[in-house]
Amino acid sequence: MHLNDDYNFTTWIIDSGATNHMCSKIDLFFDIKTLNKLIFVNLPDGTKKTITQTGSIQIHSSITILNVLFIPDFQHNLLAVNKLIQTNGLLINFDE
Repeated sequence: MHLNDDYNFTTWIIDSGATNHMCSKIDLFFDIKTLNKLIFVNLPDGTKKTITQTGSIQIHSSITILNVLFIPDFQHNLLAVNKLIQTNGLLINFDE
């Protein structure tokens, strides 16, 4: 998924199995916070990472994703389908 507007031009992988949104680019974040308690996540590449920061990213003029996990050494940006539906009221269709 490529979103190209005045917000953030970057590639996002829409992941139906992801629990959380994840991003490796700190410059895309606003409202970034350091967590009081560390979070540990298992990534699709088989590694386990410690998360210390989370924040928000505006990926489109009408879509802001919240509570995005900042993972600096992960090379992908993941959009969690369940989070998109819950927090943005989006309808997502998959077809051929």
